[in-house]
Formats: sequence, structure tokens, C-alpha cells
Amino acid sequence: MTFHNAEEYVDPKNYDAEFGREWEKYEFFLQEAKPCQHVLELACGTGLTTLYLAEGGVHIDGVDILPNMIQYAKQKNANENARFYVGDAMTFPSAIAYDFVYLTGNAFQAFLTRDAQNSLLENVNKLLKAGGKFIFETRNPSGHDLTDCDYEYWHTFQDYEGNPVEVGGKQKYNPDTNIMKWTTIRKFQGYERESEILCLFTEPESIRKLLSEHGFDIQSEYSNWNRSPFTGKNELIIFVARKQL
Repeated sequence: MTFHNAEEYVDPKNYDAEFGREWEKYEFFLQEAKPCQHVLELACGTGLTTLYLAEGGVHIDGVDILPNMIQYAKQKNANENARFYVGDAMTFPSAIAYDFVYLTGNAFQAFLTRDAQNSLLENVNKLLKAGGKFIFETRNPSGHDLTDCDYEYWHTFQDYEGNPVEVGGKQKYNPDTNIMKWTTIRKFQGYERESEILCLFTEPESIRKLLSEHGFDIQSEYSNWNRSPFTGKNELIIFVARKQL
């Protein structure tokens, strides 16, 4: 897999500082994982969710294509319940048949073509035992403003040294490919860092069809981590599916 978004993930420590407090999401996945013996997070990054589940007693593997993210996840890991591997979500092999496989952080949108989506779902099907659970979230095109934007302020966070970092950026959407390019500008103390990330927007009905084609039955569709039902215009859609028996 050619990974187009690596420059967004060059700084694992500050990645955790910016994104490491999604407690409702972590708890959602913990509750989904507790009944399971073998759990896998694909595109796990620095293991923010993986390690939360491990600390909650879940035996879990985390896989990411970026070695620097996995290296930092391993540095943080003091729990024998978690194991981390460098690997491609579309091809990662395992002798284990997992009870539960998931992606989060809108990682599904990093698979920028229909072929890539097909390869991902084909591999998830291989990794799961019959009846196993698959969960991921993605931004809903109908719930987002996809118009181009030159620059807007997004948020401020404290870096790992406690200094404020202002985050803003711009977006440019290609309606022919359904790919959004976000350019993020982070203003650290004394310097700025600019990065780009590409994300594919896919209509929910297309995802439903893809899941069915790859042997999954959808159990639930949520609009947030509190399990509110998806209504069609929400910003987020969370798919809860199972591999067909």
C-alpha cells in the first residue's frame, strides 16, 4: 500500500498530546471488546485505543503501517495484554482468527480507492472468525461542508511539554474522486509545521453495499460513541457489522 498521509504522523508524542483524550470512544470499544478473546485494531497509530483496551483486560493486537507510530506504541506499552506489529491493514496475515476487528480515527477514509477498500474488507474477512465483529467509523459526506476553504482556526492543544499549539488549516475537495485534501498548520512555540492528509468520502449506501459484498451483515449504525442512531445527516457514521456464518 502507498500511504499518502505519513507527514501527518511524524511526531508521535504530540499526536498523543493532540488526540489522546477521546474517552467516550475508548470506552465504546472497551465495552464492545470485553466479551472477546482475541481483538485486533488495524491502523492503530500510537496505540491510544489499543492500550486503553489492554488496560481494561482485553487481549489485543495493534497493527499500523508506520514504524515510528508502532515504535512509540511499544515504548508506552507496559501491559502484557497488548502486542504491536508493523503491517499493512490490507495484507496483514495472522494465524489467529479474531473475535473482533476494528479501525478508528476515521482510518477507513485513508483507503483512497474502491480497490483499496475492497482489499481492506477482504483482509478483515480473512482475519475474523465466522460471526466475528467488525466496527469502524467514517465521516458522512451529507453531514460535512465539503466546500473549499482557504484557512480557518480549528482548535488549540497543549504539546507534550505543556506549551499551547494553535491548529488551523484549509481544505480542498475533489468531487471527481471524492477525496478531501486537508492542509493542517500547527503553530508551535517558535515554529510552524504544515502537513497534508487525503481522505476519501464514501456515501453510507455505498459502504453498506461493500460490506454486504464482502460477507458482512450490518448489526447497527450509530452517529456517535453514545450509540445514538444514525439518521442520515449526522457528521459521523459508526458501522457495527458481523462476518456472515
